[in-house]
Amino acid sequence: MGFTPEPEVLKLVFEKGTSLDGLEVKAKCCSIKEWQEMLSGSTSGPRPAGEVAKGNEDIAKKFLGYVTEWNLEFDNEPAPITYDSWLRLSTRQGAMIINAWQQGMVEVPTNSGDESSTGEISPEQLLAMASELDALPNWSPPTPS
Repeated sequence: MGFTPEPEVLKLVFEKGTSLDGLEVKAKCCSIKEWQEMLSGSTSGPRPAGEVAKGNEDIAKKFLGYVTEWNLEFDNEPAPITYDSWLRLSTRQGAMIINAWQQGMVEVPTNSGDESSTGEISPEQLLAMASELDALPNWSPPTPS
């Protein structure tokens, strides 16, 4: 009998006192192939503004394709998980959300000694991830869904 991996879902929750205070996003992890495609779009030199904008749009749309739910609202109305809703966020908020998703996908959990049959991240693993991200004060580590 073989092993078939199930898609992992991250729950992104943001710190109190930030502009994303109260936002919760559940998003699946992308495949390694898609991760590499996202990374291949980044370069270390200046790029034309149109190229940067297209890259940002591509990453946002890819991310939105993995969002399974969020509690985002505008004018007290639930916002659909669409690119139009995404465009209503500030650039900083969008960057914080994408960063949290990407960071959550690449963090290697530490073995807490307690095996999880559900694949959830243990509190010890969350603490380890949080300690590595002290340089990002507006970001909270993903919590198990």
